Formats: sequence, C-alpha cells, structure tokens
Amino acid sequence: MARGGFNGRLADPVLMSVALPVEEVLELAAAGRRPLDVLVARWDFARNPSSTLVEDVGPHGLHGHARQMPARAVTDHEWDGSALDYRCSDGRGYGAIHFHEDDLEDADWEADLELEIPAGLESGTYAIELTAGALRELIPFFVLPRREARPAPTAVLMPTFTYQAYANERSILEPEIERYAWVGRVFRDGDDRYVRENPGLGPSLYDQHLDGDHCVYSSRLRPCSTLRPLAIHPLLGAPRDLGEDLHLLSWLDLEGERYDVVTDEALHAEGAELLTRYRVLVTGAHPEYWSAPMLEAVEAFVGAGGRLMYLGGNGFHWVTGVHPERPHVIEVRRGGGLGSVAAQRPGEAQLATTGEPGGLWHLRGRAPHRLVGVGAAAEGRGGRAAGYVRLPASFDERAAFVFDGVAADEVIGEFGSVEGGAAGDEVDRLDFSLGTPAHALLLATSSGRHGEHVRLLDPFLVDEPAQLGTPAGGGNPAVRADMVFFETAAGGAVFSVGSISWRGSLQHDEGRNNVATITRNVLRRFVDPAPFALPAN
Repeated sequence: MARGGFNGRLADPVLMSVALPVEEVLELAAAGRRPLDVLVARWDFARNPSSTLVEDVGPHGLHGHARQMPARAVTDHEWDGSALDYRCSDGRGYGAIHFHEDDLEDADWEADLELEIPAGLESGTYAIELTAGALRELIPFFVLPRREARPAPTAVLMPTFTYQAYANERSILEPEIERYAWVGRVFRDGDDRYVRENPGLGPSLYDQHLDGDHCVYSSRLRPCSTLRPLAIHPLLGAPRDLGEDLHLLSWLDLEGERYDVVTDEALHAEGAELLTRYRVLVTGAHPEYWSAPMLEAVEAFVGAGGRLMYLGGNGFHWVTGVHPERPHVIEVRRGGGLGSVAAQRPGEAQLATTGEPGGLWHLRGRAPHRLVGVGAAAEGRGGRAAGYVRLPASFDERAAFVFDGVAADEVIGEFGSVEGGAAGDEVDRLDFSLGTPAHALLLATSSGRHGEHVRLLDPFLVDEPAQLGTPAGGGNPAVRADMVFFETAAGGAVFSVGSISWRGSLQHDEGRNNVATITRNVLRRFVDPAPFALPAN
C-alpha cells in the first residue's frame, strides 16, 4: 500500500504557467474567472462521472484518467442542497472527486501463473491450489458453459456481486460489532487479522475508507482474502457466501443432477439471452446485489415460463451499478437513514456509474416479493437457527409434489451446518402488500427460534429490543422465514425458502433429510417440461 497518499476532495483544479499572487488568485476565484493568458489546464471533475476520463476544458486538452476508482459524482464546496441528483445540477455543486489513500481498483500484479481452461472442462466452480511449505491457499474461479455445448437443464447463478461487496470486510472484525443485538459470538482467525491489519487490500462495501468516508466501489482485481472456499464467517463460525453456495453444488453433484454455473457478471453483461438456454434457474444463498439488467433478465425469464428456485435469503436487495469501462468494478450507494452501513453523504445517493438512484430495490417499487414471493424480514446470528413447520397450504394439491416423502408433522430443517438449522442468518417473509402474488401458497414458516434476529426495512435502530424475534423482546411475528410456491401465467413457477442457511442443511445425515427431499422434489418437477397452470380462482 502506498504511504502518504491524499485523503479528501478536490474540485475544479487549475494549472497556470506562472505563479500568481495570492490576492489575485482569490480575486479571480471570487469573480469566477480564469486567467486565460496563463491558463495551462482546467480539469472539470463534474463532466462524465461514469468514466475514468478526467476532461481538461482548458485550451490544450490535457485530459487525464482517475486511477484506482476515487469516488465521483460527489458534492463540492458549492453544493447548497438545491439539487440532490448530480445529473440535474448542470455540474454545479458536483465538481469534486473524493480521493482515498486506500482506493484500490487493480493491484496490477504481474502474472506468475496462467491457466488455459481445457476445452472439455465442465461448467462449475474450481480452485487453484497454492502451497508453500505448510501454507495452503485455494484461489476460486468459475467456468461458464461453452456456447457450443449442450446446456444443462438447470443454471446455478453464483452471486459474485455479493461476494465482491463483502470482500475484505473489516467492520465485522472490530470489537464494537459485539454491542449489536443481532451479532452473537464473533469468531476471528488469522486470515481475519490479516484483513484487519492490511487496509491496503481495499475496503468492502460495508466499510469506511481510512479517512472515514464510506466505500462505494468494489473491484475483483485485487486480493480478496475473504473469497475462499474454506473461509469461516466471523459472525457464524461457519462458511458463508461462496463456501455456503458450495454446499448446493456438492449436493447437486452427489444427486447426479446436471447443471451449469453462471455468474452475476455474466448475467449483467448478457442479460435475458443468457437464461434462454435453461428451464430452471437456482439462486445462491445470498443473492443480495442486483443491477437493473440482471433483475430485468430474471423477470423476463420467469415471465416467459422459466422456473426459479430462490434457495436463499436477503436477495434482490441493493441497487448495484457496474462501471461501463471497468466491468470488474461494482458500485453501491445505500442512501441515508438505513443504519450504520448506509451513511452516504447528503446529495450523493445517485450511482456515478449509471446515474440511477441507489439504495434498495424495495424503495424503487421493485420489492423482491413481486418476483419470488418473499423479501428481507430479519437478520441475526447466535444461538441455534430454526426449522420450518408446515402450514395448511402445504397440503394443497398444487404443492403435493413439494412434500412427497415428508410427513405432515415433520419440522423441516431442524439441523444443519450453519447454526444448526435451515432457517437462520438472514431470513425473508411473505408480504402481499409488497407484491407477493395473490395466489402464492405459504407452505411453511420458521418455528420461532429467532431470539437474536432483528427486523429489516423498518425505521428503527438495529439493536431495538422490541423488534427482536421470539423469545427476546416479547417476540415479533414479522421476524420469520417463509417457504412459498406459486405458478406463473406462462407455465412456469417459483419456489422460495426465505433463508440463507437452507443449503447448509442439504447434506445432513448424508443427504437423508427433509431439506434435501424438498429441494430434490422441487428441482425434478421444475426440470420436467410439463407446464404449470395457474389456479382456477
């Protein structure tokens, strides 16, 4: 990491061929004029903030490039609050760039190893193993299906934007995190200490820069020490993100199910066309970060009769931009009033990369309930995760295939490698007022052990006891995970489990369990080309 770097905002820099007296500089600045006879360059930081190009509007066109993704579309000393969108300000008030000494877009390392993917290698998730004495490292990568290959019936969407958003997260390693009600025990190891002690890796989208400014960009062209198959999440003491998604891929392999792996980045770039090859799309455990092209692609897939299995929680949540010149860079601006991770400055809620409003898709009228029937309800760790109990709708003949081989009184997923249950970590619930289809079946709901979970999307502090699930705080019926199924007009269907922890239960007792049974039942029916039909009423 470079030392002695500049932290702060610069606006409207000017280069002159002579040194002017201070009094004259102040006079020119007050009058808003430039000494054209001695002007060498004037860089306009307000122009084209979605680009790395920094334009010189002076006489010589000495354009430059911003290196390592400093924050653009940010306010300057002239901003007066009259415009909250940099696109509506004619540049006035948004002429700054915020530089941070720990900005890192590209580590720009020389290549020590190049791997040519064999033509016959199946689509999947792989890793390069590196060893040095007793040290061992696994560097993951994804192999997407070849265009000329016969596609599998199922695509598994690896939530790589979520992996990138959390990469090198430091905030959960600080002692202060333990004061929050939803945290529970914190597990820290040597890799976590390395992340904490080496800010040169670049912050996650949950962290602050070294100068206290919140991070809005994340790049995959840098060391991402938390993106490892065997990484243990500090708040779970178990794998999360990539490690948890590997539970599903391993289970699919053991089941002998054919699938292709696709990624967020590929879906963003190729859109709906990428999914036309598949009958079934299965999400990751935590598909939280979505660009508009990604969301539109999945909406089109479901609308055309595709079958969607949302086997996760807290999905379809944050508006995410992708840099038009740097596709390895994502941008998230959370807006204000949404808790400790959301403290963007006033007037800076618009994405520089796309110009669209940042924040929650929920607040832009596109709540996930419309697409998958459920949306973010609560988060929490600590204690034992819950299982699901069947509800009357689970005995509807429309859902008979889901519970084939599952007894009426079985608690579903009261076991697992993530806090001992299938309904845990972050959970989603049904809400007709937010767009859950009226004909959706609420098949099962978590059995109530969410004592350390707190509600999401509501105007309260995260450690407000009255918002805790049972038994703490008197209990809150909104703190739960819901299992939902519904058909679509084009012959497709959607199945959602509303929990990040679901796939951690798949291989319990060598796969002989009701979580695996339900997942198998749904996948095989979804792969079956026989169309689903909307209910008569």
